Amino acid sequence: MDAPLRLLLVGANQRWTRVVSAAARRLGASVLDTACNSCEALIRIVAAAQPYSMVLLQHRNTDPSLHHLADLTAGDAGSGTGLLLLRDQRQQPDIQATDRQPPGWIVVVQANRAGIHRAINQQTEQPAVLPWQVSPAELRAALTGPMLKLRYQPLVRLADRMPIGVEALARLDHPQLGMLAADLFIPQMEAANLAPLLTKVMITQAMQDACTHRLTELGLRIGLNVPLDVLMMPEIFDLLETQRQRCSIPAERLIIELTETQPVTDLAALRCVVGRLRDVGYRVSIDDASPEIANIDAMIGLGFTTLKFDKSVVQAAAHDPAHRGFIERIVRLTQKAEIRTIAEGIEDIETEDLMRDLGVDTGQGYLIGRPLPPAAVKLWLEAWQR
Repeated sequence: MDAPLRLLLVGANQRWTRVVSAAARRLGASVLDTACNSCEALIRIVAAAQPYSMVLLQHRNTDPSLHHLADLTAGDAGSGTGLLLLRDQRQQPDIQATDRQPPGWIVVVQANRAGIHRAINQQTEQPAVLPWQVSPAELRAALTGPMLKLRYQPLVRLADRMPIGVEALARLDHPQLGMLAADLFIPQMEAANLAPLLTKVMITQAMQDACTHRLTELGLRIGLNVPLDVLMMPEIFDLLETQRQRCSIPAERLIIELTETQPVTDLAALRCVVGRLRDVGYRVSIDDASPEIANIDAMIGLGFTTLKFDKSVVQAAAHDPAHRGFIERIVRLTQKAEIRTIAEGIEDIETEDLMRDLGVDTGQGYLIGRPLPPAAVKLWLEAWQR
Protein backbone atom coordinates (compact mmCIF):
# COMPACT_ATOMS: atom_id res chain seq x y z
CA MET A 1 0.00 0.00 0.00
CA ASP A 2 1.69 3.16 -1.19
CA ALA A 3 -0.64 5.75 0.34
CA PRO A 4 -0.60 6.26 4.12
CA LEU A 5 -3.19 4.08 5.84
CA ARG A 6 -5.85 6.21 7.56
CA LEU A 7 -8.49 4.35 9.59
CA LEU A 8 -11.73 5.44 11.25
CA LEU A 9 -13.30 3.10 13.83
CA VAL A 10 -17.02 3.61 14.43
CA GLY A 11 -18.46 2.38 17.73
CA ALA A 12 -17.64 2.22 21.44
CA ASN A 13 -16.96 -1.47 22.06
CA GLN A 14 -13.69 -1.58 24.00
CA ARG A 15 -12.76 -5.09 22.81
CA TRP A 16 -13.01 -4.06 19.16
CA THR A 17 -11.10 -0.88 19.92
CA ARG A 18 -8.21 -2.91 21.36
CA VAL A 19 -8.24 -5.38 18.45
CA VAL A 20 -8.38 -2.66 15.79
CA SER A 21 -5.66 -0.63 17.53
CA ALA A 22 -3.36 -3.63 17.53
CA ALA A 23 -4.05 -4.36 13.86
CA ALA A 24 -3.49 -0.69 12.98
CA ARG A 25 -0.09 -0.69 14.68
CA ARG A 26 0.89 -3.87 12.86
CA LEU A 27 -0.17 -2.36 9.54
CA GLY A 28 1.68 0.90 10.24
CA ALA A 29 -1.46 3.05 10.00
CA SER A 30 -0.66 6.74 10.12
CA VAL A 31 -4.09 7.64 11.55
CA LEU A 32 -6.61 5.77 13.70
CA ASP A 33 -9.55 8.00 14.61
CA THR A 34 -12.67 6.93 16.49
CA ALA A 35 -16.32 7.94 16.31
CA CYS A 36 -19.13 6.85 18.63
CA ASN A 37 -21.75 6.41 15.91
CA SER A 38 -22.37 6.74 12.19
CA CYS A 39 -23.51 10.35 12.46
CA GLU A 40 -20.24 11.37 14.15
CA ALA A 41 -18.32 9.32 11.58
CA LEU A 42 -20.14 11.09 8.76
CA ILE A 43 -19.10 14.46 10.18
CA ARG A 44 -15.48 13.32 10.38
CA ILE A 45 -15.54 12.04 6.80
CA VAL A 46 -17.07 15.15 5.25
CA ALA A 47 -14.71 17.41 7.22
CA ALA A 48 -11.52 15.43 6.55
CA ALA A 49 -8.94 17.18 4.36
CA GLN A 50 -7.53 13.76 3.44
CA PRO A 51 -9.83 10.75 2.84
CA TYR A 52 -9.79 7.76 5.15
CA SER A 53 -8.52 4.53 3.65
CA MET A 54 -11.02 2.49 5.61
CA VAL A 55 -14.01 2.94 7.91
CA LEU A 56 -14.50 0.06 10.34
CA LEU A 57 -18.07 -0.20 11.60
CA GLN A 58 -18.80 -2.21 14.73
CA HIS A 59 -21.65 -4.70 14.72
CA ARG A 60 -25.07 -3.42 15.87
CA ASN A 61 -24.03 0.15 15.15
CA THR A 62 -27.20 1.15 13.33
CA ASP A 63 -28.54 4.69 13.12
CA PRO A 64 -30.23 6.95 10.55
CA SER A 65 -26.90 8.15 9.11
CA LEU A 66 -25.67 4.68 8.21
CA HIS A 67 -26.82 4.72 4.58
CA HIS A 68 -25.06 8.07 4.04
CA LEU A 69 -21.92 6.54 5.56
CA ALA A 70 -22.16 3.66 3.09
CA ASP A 71 -22.71 6.05 0.16
CA LEU A 72 -19.60 8.07 1.01
CA THR A 73 -17.36 5.02 1.43
CA ALA A 74 -17.76 1.61 -0.19
CA GLY A 75 -20.88 2.71 -2.06
CA ASP A 76 -18.93 5.36 -4.00
CA ALA A 77 -16.68 3.86 -6.64
CA GLY A 78 -14.47 6.97 -6.60
CA SER A 79 -14.27 7.65 -2.87
CA GLY A 80 -11.05 5.75 -2.19
CA THR A 81 -12.54 4.74 1.19
CA GLY A 82 -13.52 1.18 2.04
CA LEU A 83 -16.14 0.12 4.57
CA LEU A 84 -15.52 -2.84 6.87
CA LEU A 85 -18.25 -4.43 9.02
CA LEU A 86 -16.94 -5.90 12.27
CA ARG A 87 -18.88 -8.74 13.87
CA ASP A 88 -18.33 -12.00 15.73
CA GLN A 89 -18.93 -15.32 14.02
CA ARG A 90 -21.89 -16.07 16.29
CA GLN A 91 -23.59 -12.80 15.42
CA GLN A 92 -25.87 -12.21 12.46
CA PRO A 93 -25.62 -8.91 10.56
CA ASP A 94 -28.44 -6.55 11.45
CA ILE A 95 -27.45 -3.62 9.26
CA GLN A 96 -30.82 -2.68 7.82
CA ALA A 97 -30.31 1.01 6.97
CA THR A 98 -28.83 0.25 3.54
CA ASP A 99 -31.04 -1.19 0.83
CA ARG A 100 -28.16 -3.11 -0.73
CA GLN A 101 -24.74 -4.31 0.24
CA PRO A 102 -22.37 -1.76 -1.34
CA PRO A 103 -19.34 -2.91 -3.34
CA GLY A 104 -16.30 -3.42 -1.13
CA TRP A 105 -18.35 -4.19 1.99
CA ILE A 106 -16.40 -6.93 3.78
CA VAL A 107 -17.61 -8.85 6.82
CA VAL A 108 -15.06 -9.83 9.46
CA VAL A 109 -16.28 -12.99 11.16
CA GLN A 110 -13.50 -13.42 13.72
CA ALA A 111 -12.79 -10.87 16.43
CA ASN A 112 -9.01 -10.94 16.19
CA ARG A 113 -6.39 -8.66 14.76
CA ALA A 114 -5.24 -11.23 12.18
CA GLY A 115 -8.71 -11.26 10.65
CA ILE A 116 -8.82 -7.47 10.55
CA HIS A 117 -5.29 -7.34 9.12
CA ARG A 118 -6.29 -9.66 6.25
CA ALA A 119 -9.52 -7.81 5.57
CA ILE A 120 -7.89 -4.37 5.42
CA ASN A 121 -5.21 -5.67 3.07
CA GLN A 122 -7.88 -7.25 0.87
CA GLN A 123 -9.88 -4.02 0.76
CA THR A 124 -7.00 -1.63 0.07
CA GLU A 125 -5.55 -3.88 -2.64
CA GLN A 126 -8.79 -4.12 -4.66
CA PRO A 127 -8.33 -2.95 -8.26
CA ALA A 128 -9.90 0.30 -9.38
CA VAL A 129 -13.29 0.14 -11.03
CA LEU A 130 -12.95 -0.04 -14.79
CA PRO A 131 -15.12 1.98 -17.15
CA TRP A 132 -18.20 0.08 -18.20
CA GLN A 133 -20.40 0.11 -21.24
CA VAL A 134 -24.18 -0.03 -21.31
CA SER A 135 -26.70 0.14 -24.09
CA PRO A 136 -28.69 3.29 -24.91
CA ALA A 137 -31.80 1.53 -23.59
CA GLU A 138 -30.11 0.92 -20.23
CA LEU A 139 -28.93 4.53 -20.08
CA ARG A 140 -32.46 5.77 -20.73
CA ALA A 141 -33.78 3.46 -18.03
CA ALA A 142 -31.28 4.96 -15.61
CA LEU A 143 -32.74 8.42 -16.30
CA THR A 144 -36.29 7.30 -15.65
CA GLY A 145 -35.56 5.27 -12.52
CA PRO A 146 -33.81 5.73 -9.18
CA MET A 147 -30.23 5.19 -10.38
CA LEU A 148 -29.34 8.82 -11.08
CA LYS A 149 -28.25 10.68 -7.94
CA LEU A 150 -26.84 14.13 -7.27
CA ARG A 151 -23.89 14.89 -5.03
CA TYR A 152 -22.99 18.41 -3.93
CA GLN A 153 -19.39 19.60 -3.74
CA PRO A 154 -18.74 22.68 -1.57
CA LEU A 155 -17.11 25.92 -2.72
CA VAL A 156 -15.45 28.46 -0.43
CA ARG A 157 -14.21 32.01 -0.86
CA LEU A 158 -10.41 31.80 -0.89
CA ALA A 159 -9.83 35.15 0.86
CA ASP A 160 -11.44 34.01 4.13
CA ARG A 161 -12.52 30.38 3.39
CA MET A 162 -16.17 31.25 3.88
CA PRO A 163 -18.58 28.70 2.31
CA ILE A 164 -20.54 30.25 -0.53
CA GLY A 165 -22.01 27.43 -2.58
CA VAL A 166 -22.16 23.86 -3.85
CA GLU A 167 -22.03 22.34 -7.31
CA ALA A 168 -24.53 19.61 -8.22
CA LEU A 169 -22.68 16.66 -9.73
CA ALA A 170 -24.32 13.66 -11.38
CA ARG A 171 -23.66 10.14 -10.09
CA LEU A 172 -25.01 6.81 -11.27
CA ASP A 173 -25.92 4.35 -8.52
CA HIS A 174 -24.99 1.10 -10.25
CA PRO A 175 -26.21 -2.04 -8.43
CA GLN A 176 -22.91 -3.87 -8.90
CA LEU A 177 -20.25 -1.14 -9.21
CA GLY A 178 -21.57 1.39 -6.69
CA MET A 179 -21.80 5.15 -7.14
CA LEU A 180 -20.10 6.00 -10.44
CA ALA A 181 -18.64 9.41 -11.20
CA ALA A 182 -19.85 11.42 -14.17
CA ASP A 183 -16.91 10.61 -16.45
CA LEU A 184 -17.89 6.93 -16.39
CA PHE A 185 -21.34 7.45 -17.89
CA ILE A 186 -22.06 10.99 -19.11
CA PRO A 187 -19.95 10.68 -22.32
CA GLN A 188 -22.01 7.62 -23.21
CA MET A 189 -25.23 9.53 -22.54
CA GLU A 190 -24.08 12.39 -24.74
CA ALA A 191 -23.16 9.96 -27.51
CA ALA A 192 -26.66 8.45 -27.22
CA ASN A 193 -28.24 11.95 -27.49
CA LEU A 194 -29.53 11.74 -23.94
CA ALA A 195 -27.96 15.00 -22.72
CA PRO A 196 -31.29 16.91 -22.83
CA LEU A 197 -33.07 14.27 -20.77
CA LEU A 198 -30.15 14.06 -18.33
CA THR A 199 -30.21 17.85 -17.90
CA LYS A 200 -33.95 17.87 -17.25
CA VAL A 201 -33.65 15.13 -14.62
CA MET A 202 -30.75 16.93 -12.90
CA ILE A 203 -32.57 20.27 -12.82
CA THR A 204 -35.69 18.69 -11.33
CA GLN A 205 -33.76 16.68 -8.74
CA ALA A 206 -31.54 19.60 -7.73
CA MET A 207 -34.58 21.80 -7.10
CA GLN A 208 -36.18 19.04 -5.05
CA ASP A 209 -32.97 18.56 -3.02
CA ALA A 210 -32.75 22.31 -2.43
CA CYS A 211 -36.30 22.28 -1.08
CA THR A 212 -36.04 19.12 1.00
CA HIS A 213 -32.67 19.89 2.55
CA ARG A 214 -32.99 23.71 2.57
CA LEU A 215 -29.68 24.15 0.76
CA THR A 216 -30.27 27.75 -0.27
CA GLU A 217 -31.46 28.57 3.23
CA LEU A 218 -27.98 27.58 4.43
CA GLY A 219 -26.69 30.62 2.54
CA LEU A 220 -25.32 28.54 -0.34
CA ARG A 221 -25.68 28.98 -4.08
CA ILE A 222 -26.25 25.89 -6.19
CA GLY A 223 -24.37 25.32 -9.44
CA LEU A 224 -26.12 23.37 -12.21
CA ASN A 225 -24.22 22.05 -15.23
CA VAL A 226 -26.01 22.58 -18.54
CA PRO A 227 -24.43 21.81 -21.95
CA LEU A 228 -24.47 24.76 -24.34
CA ASP A 229 -26.54 23.02 -27.02
CA VAL A 230 -29.09 21.95 -24.40
CA LEU A 231 -29.26 25.43 -22.91
CA MET A 232 -30.23 26.75 -26.34
CA MET A 233 -33.45 24.68 -26.18
CA PRO A 234 -36.39 26.90 -25.11
CA GLU A 235 -37.92 24.14 -22.98
CA ILE A 236 -34.84 24.07 -20.71
CA PHE A 237 -35.34 27.69 -19.67
CA ASP A 238 -39.04 27.00 -19.11
CA LEU A 239 -38.19 23.96 -16.97
CA LEU A 240 -35.72 25.97 -14.91
CA GLU A 241 -38.31 28.62 -14.21
CA THR A 242 -41.12 26.15 -13.48
CA GLN A 243 -39.05 24.13 -11.02
CA ARG A 244 -37.46 27.17 -9.41
CA GLN A 245 -40.78 28.87 -8.80
CA ARG A 246 -42.38 25.66 -7.58
CA CYS A 247 -39.67 25.36 -4.94
CA SER A 248 -39.62 29.12 -4.17
CA ILE A 249 -35.87 29.38 -4.86
CA PRO A 250 -34.56 32.88 -5.68
CA ALA A 251 -32.93 32.91 -9.12
CA GLU A 252 -29.84 34.63 -7.72
CA ARG A 253 -29.13 31.52 -5.60
CA LEU A 254 -28.64 29.44 -8.78
CA ILE A 255 -25.58 29.35 -11.04
CA ILE A 256 -26.02 27.89 -14.52
CA GLU A 257 -22.62 26.41 -15.40
CA LEU A 258 -22.24 26.34 -19.17
CA THR A 259 -20.42 23.21 -20.32
CA GLU A 260 -19.43 22.74 -23.93
CA THR A 261 -18.44 19.66 -25.86
CA GLN A 262 -18.38 21.62 -29.13
CA PRO A 263 -16.63 24.97 -29.80
CA VAL A 264 -18.80 28.08 -29.46
CA THR A 265 -19.39 29.45 -32.96
CA ASP A 266 -22.48 31.63 -32.56
CA LEU A 267 -21.50 34.24 -29.98
CA ALA A 268 -24.58 36.34 -30.70
CA ALA A 269 -26.91 33.46 -29.86
CA LEU A 270 -24.91 32.73 -26.72
CA ARG A 271 -25.17 36.36 -25.65
CA CYS A 272 -28.96 36.17 -25.99
CA VAL A 273 -29.19 33.01 -23.85
CA VAL A 274 -26.92 34.46 -21.16
CA GLY A 275 -28.85 37.74 -21.20
CA ARG A 276 -32.20 35.97 -20.78
CA LEU A 277 -30.91 34.09 -17.73
CA ARG A 278 -29.34 37.23 -16.27
CA ASP A 279 -32.56 39.20 -16.74
CA VAL A 280 -34.36 36.78 -14.41
CA GLY A 281 -31.54 36.88 -11.88
CA TYR A 282 -29.60 33.67 -12.53
CA ARG A 283 -25.83 33.72 -12.33
CA VAL A 284 -24.15 32.19 -15.38
CA SER A 285 -20.70 30.61 -15.46
CA ILE A 286 -18.16 29.63 -18.11
CA ASP A 287 -17.22 26.11 -17.01
CA ASP A 288 -13.93 24.21 -17.46
CA ALA A 289 -11.94 27.20 -18.73
CA SER A 290 -8.63 26.18 -20.28
CA PRO A 291 -6.29 27.31 -23.09
CA GLU A 292 -8.06 24.83 -25.37
CA ILE A 293 -11.36 26.75 -25.31
CA ALA A 294 -11.70 28.81 -28.47
CA ASN A 295 -13.03 32.37 -28.18
CA ILE A 296 -12.67 32.44 -24.41
CA ASP A 297 -11.62 36.10 -24.46
CA ALA A 298 -14.74 36.99 -26.46
CA MET A 299 -16.95 34.87 -24.17
CA ILE A 300 -15.81 36.89 -21.17
CA GLY A 301 -17.58 39.91 -22.65
CA LEU A 302 -20.96 38.21 -23.09
CA GLY A 303 -22.40 38.90 -19.64
CA PHE A 304 -21.21 35.90 -17.64
CA THR A 305 -20.94 36.34 -13.87
CA THR A 306 -18.44 33.56 -13.15
CA LEU A 307 -15.60 31.66 -14.80
CA LYS A 308 -14.36 28.31 -13.52
CA PHE A 309 -10.84 27.09 -14.31
CA ASP A 310 -10.64 23.44 -15.33
CA LYS A 311 -9.15 21.02 -12.82
CA SER A 312 -6.29 20.12 -15.17
CA VAL A 313 -5.23 23.77 -15.46
CA VAL A 314 -5.40 24.36 -11.70
CA GLN A 315 -3.38 21.29 -10.83
CA ALA A 316 -0.74 21.98 -13.51
CA ALA A 317 -0.22 25.61 -12.52
CA ALA A 318 2.27 24.81 -9.75
CA HIS A 319 4.81 23.29 -12.16
CA ASP A 320 3.77 24.57 -15.60
CA PRO A 321 4.45 28.27 -16.34
CA ALA A 322 2.11 28.19 -19.36
CA HIS A 323 -0.90 27.11 -17.30
CA ARG A 324 -0.01 29.51 -14.52
CA GLY A 325 0.29 32.32 -17.07
CA PHE A 326 -3.11 31.41 -18.52
CA ILE A 327 -4.72 31.74 -15.09
CA GLU A 328 -3.00 35.08 -14.47
CA ARG A 329 -4.12 36.46 -17.84
CA ILE A 330 -7.74 35.32 -17.47
CA VAL A 331 -7.92 36.63 -13.90
CA ARG A 332 -6.89 40.09 -15.16
CA LEU A 333 -9.56 39.99 -17.86
CA THR A 334 -12.30 38.78 -15.52
CA GLN A 335 -11.48 41.35 -12.88
CA LYS A 336 -11.95 44.11 -15.45
CA ALA A 337 -15.27 42.56 -16.46
CA GLU A 338 -16.32 42.08 -12.81
CA ILE A 339 -16.52 38.31 -13.23
CA ARG A 340 -15.74 36.06 -10.26
CA THR A 341 -13.33 33.16 -10.79
CA ILE A 342 -13.34 29.62 -9.39
CA ALA A 343 -10.52 27.07 -9.24
CA GLU A 344 -11.72 23.46 -9.19
CA GLY A 345 -9.55 20.48 -8.31
CA ILE A 346 -7.88 21.95 -5.21
CA GLU A 347 -6.54 18.92 -3.37
CA ASP A 348 -3.70 20.31 -1.25
CA ILE A 349 -2.94 23.48 0.68
CA GLU A 350 -0.16 24.47 -1.72
CA THR A 351 -2.60 24.64 -4.63
CA GLU A 352 -5.07 26.61 -2.55
CA ASP A 353 -2.37 29.11 -1.58
CA LEU A 354 -1.24 29.43 -5.22
CA MET A 355 -4.76 30.08 -6.48
CA ARG A 356 -5.25 32.74 -3.83
CA ASP A 357 -1.93 34.36 -4.76
CA LEU A 358 -2.95 34.37 -8.43
CA GLY A 359 -6.11 36.28 -7.59
CA VAL A 360 -8.69 33.51 -7.98
CA ASP A 361 -11.78 34.24 -5.89
CA THR A 362 -13.24 30.82 -5.05
CA GLY A 363 -11.95 27.30 -4.46
CA GLN A 364 -13.44 23.84 -4.97
CA GLY A 365 -11.90 20.42 -4.49
CA TYR A 366 -11.30 17.53 -2.13
CA LEU A 367 -9.18 19.67 0.21
CA ILE A 368 -12.34 21.69 0.84
CA GLY A 369 -14.94 18.95 0.62
CA ARG A 370 -15.83 15.86 -1.35
CA PRO A 371 -19.12 15.58 -3.29
CA LEU A 372 -21.76 14.97 -0.64
CA PRO A 373 -25.27 13.54 -0.44
CA PRO A 374 -27.65 16.46 0.06
CA ALA A 375 -28.36 15.49 3.67
CA ALA A 376 -24.62 15.73 4.47
CA VAL A 377 -24.17 19.31 3.21
CA LYS A 378 -25.38 20.82 6.48
CA LEU A 379 -23.04 18.53 8.45
CA TRP A 380 -20.09 19.65 6.32
CA LEU A 381 -21.08 23.32 6.75
CA GLU A 382 -21.31 22.99 10.54
CA ALA A 383 -17.96 21.18 10.74
CA TRP A 384 -16.26 23.71 8.41
CA GLN A 385 -17.47 26.68 10.43
CA ARG A 386 -16.27 25.37 13.79
